[in-house]
Amino acid sequence: MWSAMALLAALLAASVWQGGVNGTKALTQKDIDAAVLRTLTTQNLPSRAARAAEKIRPAVVRVMSYGKNSEGKEVEQGVGTGVVITDKGIILTNLHVVQSAQSVRIVYADGSESPATVTGAQPQNDLAVLQAQIIPDDLIAATMRSTNDLVPGEDVVAVGFPFGIGPSVSSGVISGFDRAFKSPEGVQEIGNLIQFDAAANPGNSGGPLVTMDGEVIGIVTGILNPTSHRTFVGIGFAVPIESAASAAGLPVTGASMDQNAAPDTAQLMEQILYEVKRVVVGQDRFLERVMVAMLAQGHLLVEGVPGLAKTLTVKTLANVVQGQFKRIQFTPDLVPADLVGTRIYNQKTGDFSTSLGPVFANLLLADEINRAPAKVQSALLEVMQERQVTIAGESHKVPSPFLVMATQNPIETEGTYPLPEAQVDRFMMKVMVDYPTDEEEYVIVERVTGPAVQVNAVATTDQLAVLQAQCRQVYVDPSLVQYAVKLVSATRTPEKHGLKDVARFITFGASPRATIGLVEGARALAMLRGRSYALPEDMTDLVPDVLRHRVVLSYEGLSEGLDSDALIAKIMKQVPPPARPLEHEKRAA
Repeated sequence: MWSAMALLAALLAASVWQGGVNGTKALTQKDIDAAVLRTLTTQNLPSRAARAAEKIRPAVVRVMSYGKNSEGKEVEQGVGTGVVITDKGIILTNLHVVQSAQSVRIVYADGSESPATVTGAQPQNDLAVLQAQIIPDDLIAATMRSTNDLVPGEDVVAVGFPFGIGPSVSSGVISGFDRAFKSPEGVQEIGNLIQFDAAANPGNSGGPLVTMDGEVIGIVTGILNPTSHRTFVGIGFAVPIESAASAAGLPVTGASMDQNAAPDTAQLMEQILYEVKRVVVGQDRFLERVMVAMLAQGHLLVEGVPGLAKTLTVKTLANVVQGQFKRIQFTPDLVPADLVGTRIYNQKTGDFSTSLGPVFANLLLADEINRAPAKVQSALLEVMQERQVTIAGESHKVPSPFLVMATQNPIETEGTYPLPEAQVDRFMMKVMVDYPTDEEEYVIVERVTGPAVQVNAVATTDQLAVLQAQCRQVYVDPSLVQYAVKLVSATRTPEKHGLKDVARFITFGASPRATIGLVEGARALAMLRGRSYALPEDMTDLVPDVLRHRVVLSYEGLSEGLDSDALIAKIMKQVPPPARPLEHEKRAA
């Protein structure tokens, strides 16, 4: 249609020129405007919404999940929408569409079908990543666009399969950002949402929310229904594409998103550390261990006297990565429900509702954890290992990323309770924090007594999740893994490793969690140091922190005044790390 109008304008211009040559009456601008207006009124031109839907349609797929009934027959249990984000067959959809499904199938825009597998998920955002097994040669991926420069009032289009019918198109406008909404059933709460005024119904779940240029800015979620009916009433919510893309490991690069781009990991890590160091003076080793635990998705047990910036470090880090920070002061009268949450009876409605506890945060500080009884300390066992809390038989996922940092005061022992061994083992590292130097303390006084320093948020929790995924890709040589196995084995059976004099001082050695912690920690430390591969020194630097709280000394060892660090040093001396290969040895190999 647009080509026809261009042709009409060209003919009109030619007529004007010809008229001037032959001396006949030339067409005026008024005649041209009238002809164009006549074409516009007699021809049906596609609307902006229609053009946007047409551009995104090749990337929109129908998602169907299947389970088995009581008779063992395969039945459809869910239907929704997905959007192809790379030409390799990676698809974004809603997690509740495919959750617990025994098989998943997708239908492309051309009608062809393919089985698909779930390769990733963000439960806190109800997002799932699918990988299609059959990929058409001419598969077109959607163009994704950052939401940073969008404002309320901009036109958008939601494309999907409401009630399994479609694809259908609903146009509307963005009515707000950073929305938080809790479903009427109270099952899940999602934050940082885009609110748009357009009809979104069951089946739109997982479909794209696009601009009038056909660029994806969000993934529609069907969980957040503002009414008790099955349909939305002129309102919808979508997870921003920044969060959705991070589930698939794709970063945001400016106003648009490059599906093949890789984030500048070193620069982002440097920015995070720089902002934290603007507030925290010294404690470089402690801060490094906090970053290692965060990248390796582990937890930290910190021991040090009061006033050494333990709380300040974690709180500042939470602000820098825009994460939720919660602090729990452990006391003897604390009960488990104060941590994880409980069920509350509502007298007006006669129903019970779930009140979630402070553990639902990205960074949780358990201050003076040894001041609470063992039953309270043990309330953290499930959330530290499984990243979820079970209340009245119902499981609730904590936000991701999730880090627990617990502190202990080594000065006071009266009124304290030793941590259960099962819980101590769930901490990836135990870090000892010491006093600052005189120079550092001088700077501390200057900063505390001077103007307050405001840190800048230079990253998001979604970017942090991408960094965690990249950390798992850091290469660890098998010889390093074997070194970790030997070290941990030496804490259990010292005599087998030529350490008979050490065996009588150890009651229990470290568990396999220590081996895993050494490998994952070496990966994270190598990444912090700007490498995509781990070296022996990355692991040896972390050995005391990973093992000191897992080695249980015997009474004989305690009576002789030994500590776990001294025994670990003897073990490390007896079990040497693998040699670091030289460049000429690499070339010869």
